[in-house]
Amino acid sequence: RLGNCTDGGRKYHLLVAVLHRCQVKEIVIKSGPFARNRVPIATIVVTDKSGANRKIVLWRATAFWALIVFPGDILIITDVTLYRDHWRGEEMLQATQRSKMINLGPCLLVQPAQWSHTVSAAALEELIVWITGQKSYLLSMGSRNHQHLASKQYASLDKLHPDVVVHALLRVVLITVLSETAYLYGGKEQQKVLLEVEQVKGQQAPLILWGNSISWRAQIQKKQDHVWSFRNLLVCQNAITGDLELHSTPWSSCECLFDDDERAIEYMTKYHSGETASVKTMALSTLLSTRYSGDVQFKAHIVGIQWNGSCTRSSLFNMDALTPLETVLSSLSHFTYSGCGKCGSELGLDDNNVYQQCIPCLPYNTVQIYYRPTTLVVTDEDSMI
Repeated sequence: RLGNCTDGGRKYHLLVAVLHRCQVKEIVIKSGPFARNRVPIATIVVTDKSGANRKIVLWRATAFWALIVFPGDILIITDVTLYRDHWRGEEMLQATQRSKMINLGPCLLVQPAQWSHTVSAAALEELIVWITGQKSYLLSMGSRNHQHLASKQYASLDKLHPDVVVHALLRVVLITVLSETAYLYGGKEQQKVLLEVEQVKGQQAPLILWGNSISWRAQIQKKQDHVWSFRNLLVCQNAITGDLELHSTPWSSCECLFDDDERAIEYMTKYHSGETASVKTMALSTLLSTRYSGDVQFKAHIVGIQWNGSCTRSSLFNMDALTPLETVLSSLSHFTYSGCGKCGSELGLDDNNVYQQCIPCLPYNTVQIYYRPTTLVVTDEDSMI
């Protein structure tokens, strides 16, 4: 019970109801080994059948729990400790790295038998009865749509709401590194990366990358004209302009979609259906003889493929209809290369056949396989390019 949480040297497991929550914000640590680091923090105020109310401070990754709890929800929280704020003269609880949380849902909808394998059904029933009698106002809270990230649908930029986590299919139209807003992450100074993204042509929204997510910049720059799938982004309201912004979280990920991916096709159909009319169909000879600028379609035959070096235009391997299959199979190593997992630069081997390090990206040392730049030779019988 909350009333028994008095020993600062112990860890406690709690069965509580939420009274109030404060949204996620960032603070700067002022002392200790992580001084000057920015960390996310949030708080929730909880109660139980002992009648005690306690504030629980959620640090770092646990701070994002505040996004998925609401007043009246019943929670199980493990491994919390007592914390004394000597500046305010206040005792509170705080989450630790080992803390876990289970949201059982709104009080009126919780079925004790359903959770009997996790918590005592009798204790849960007593808490529900106590809330019904002593905190009945929690029962009148409006219904909410609790977020379940595994089944979340992709959101539209014009239908966003603050303080929720969303997935989105987006195209990146501009990448900016904000050098004037540097911050510390993992003990190193980093710069905020701002992406201008859009779903409807000409209607842009900001997406801000934090922490490890800034490593996406190199990938996105290479395929900026593609559709990207961003997952687990936090919607925040700018305190100055009031506009909604997308922010990366510790769970965010991004994926470049191939043009034939069903999600990319649906995206292009839904958000850029008006662009098709502006695409011209031209003969290859006309395209070569004019200075047309814009999207163009042409019908041609592929007569050759050329694989180039990752950093130069020098040809490493050429293939056409006369190239023997044995030659193609023996040259497969030319089609890909091993490169830095962060910036994509090709990595050589030292005398011990160990990949050399990418100095600008240290300490990041992951190696990935990339396809080399490829040039197609096409013809429409009249012209070749």
